[in-house]
Amino acid sequence: AGIPYYVLGGRGFYEKQEITDLLNLLRFIDNCHNEVALVGILRSPLFLLSDESLFWLTYQGCSLWQGLSQDEMNNKISQKQKNIVQQAKTVLKRLLLLKGQLKVSQLLLLALEQTHYSSFLLTQFMGLQKFANVEKLIGIAKNYEKDEYGSTRDFLNYIESLIVVAAREGEAQIENETGNTVKL
Repeated sequence: AGIPYYVLGGRGFYEKQEITDLLNLLRFIDNCHNEVALVGILRSPLFLLSDESLFWLTYQGCSLWQGLSQDEMNNKISQKQKNIVQQAKTVLKRLLLLKGQLKVSQLLLLALEQTHYSSFLLTQFMGLQKFANVEKLIGIAKNYEKDEYGSTRDFLNYIESLIVVAAREGEAQIENETGNTVKL
C-alpha cells in the first residue's frame, strides 16, 4: 500500500536475495571452482543469464567457469546472451585478479559499478529496501576491515559466524523510527 514502516526488531537480512547474490559473488571470488556460487551469480540480476545459456556453456562436459572462459561459444546461445556471457567473463576475471589487492568492500563496490546491480535493484518492488540492504552489507564489510584486514575467505567466515549468532538480524532501516511511519 506504500505506507512507510519501521521495524523495531526483525529477521531475514542474510536470507534476502540481494545479500545472497553478493555473498555468492564473494564465494566465487574466493574459490572460482565453486560452481554453485557461480550459477547463483550468473542467474541473479548481477548478470541475468538464462538456464538455457548455462546448459549450453557446460554442454561439452566442462565446468561452468571453463565454459564461460572459452573464446568460442555454442551457437545455440543467443547473441543477447552471448553479450551477457562476455560481460560476466570480463567482470569476474577482473574481480578475480583484484582479489588480493582490494578489500572486500572495494570488491563489492566495483562489482556493483560494473554490473549496474544497484540500479537494477532500485527499479524493483521494494527497491529502496533492497538497495539499503546492499549498503548495509558493504557497511558490515567496512566495519570488519577497520578491525582487521582479512582475505575474502576470512570475511566470509566472519559473515557465517554472524549468520549463526545474529539469525534475527533485521533488514536495513530506510525509515526513521521517530518519523511518520507505522512501527512494527
